[in-house]
Amino acid sequence: AAEAEARAAAFLSGAEDSDGEVATLARREGKLLEAAAVILEDVGEEHRDLGRLKRLFEEWKRDFPEEYAQVYCSLSLPPLLEPFVRLELLAWDPLAHALMTRRGEGEGEVAVVGGGGADEEEENGAWAVDRVPVEDFEVFNWYRVFCDYAAGIPTPKNAPAEETDPDENLVPKLVAAAAAPRAAAAAREGLDPRSAAHCRGLAAALGELLLYEPPPAALGPLCQAILVHFKEEIDELCIPLLEVSNADALEFTREQMYTAIKLYKNCAIFQQYISPEALTSLAVIELVGKKTRACTFPSS
Repeated sequence: AAEAEARAAAFLSGAEDSDGEVATLARREGKLLEAAAVILEDVGEEHRDLGRLKRLFEEWKRDFPEEYAQVYCSLSLPPLLEPFVRLELLAWDPLAHALMTRRGEGEGEVAVVGGGGADEEEENGAWAVDRVPVEDFEVFNWYRVFCDYAAGIPTPKNAPAEETDPDENLVPKLVAAAAAPRAAAAAREGLDPRSAAHCRGLAAALGELLLYEPPPAALGPLCQAILVHFKEEIDELCIPLLEVSNADALEFTREQMYTAIKLYKNCAIFQQYISPEALTSLAVIELVGKKTRACTFPSS
């Protein structure tokens, strides 16, 4: 009985990945961050420095407001900056709502390219990755640079009539264009609905995205990816509906029930962010109503 309880506790803990799988993923992530760090190396400083770009466009708006409005700069700026934001967001892990940083074997130094080959670097752990929890997007350079873009600069008189200056919504536009798709891709490719850590991290990321009030079209793919993963896991559950007495069959039934409990608990993590109707359909109707309601265990 004690052994069964220990197995149940481990199963319900949400730790689904082995140490080897975690290490392999960390090495791959480290390589990705290493490659991302050199993408703009051959780009001139005046074209890759976000601070310079910000000053350039602010001067344009301040000194030549009519021309700024005539070329619809407020509409052109988000697509122009989006690649820079996407590049920096490669270090953001939405499944943990954390910032990934490269580490070496020693005292947390950033891994340096050069010396040994890729195989040697993989073997000695030079590609290890740490995750630092993210409170909000202020940890990113693009956010800090553009959060006050054009503050105090009057709206051009010939700009389209709007209640507010469209430049005031630059950061929300970047969040919708770059951060929301990044989170959707992470959920689509890597979300494990049985992992409480994944679900808590992604729910925190989703909550952060909602602060910027992105349009439904921006968040739709993310919410859909979450629901699809839960639906697939629920569909794969196979809980015997009749009483089982065989030891192996009983163990299988217990594991399936533990999985059902984990899925139900993890579904509830998203209750503040995803449509109640969609979650109710999955957690109550599909999971509880169809999968577990008729399950019976032998009396002790």
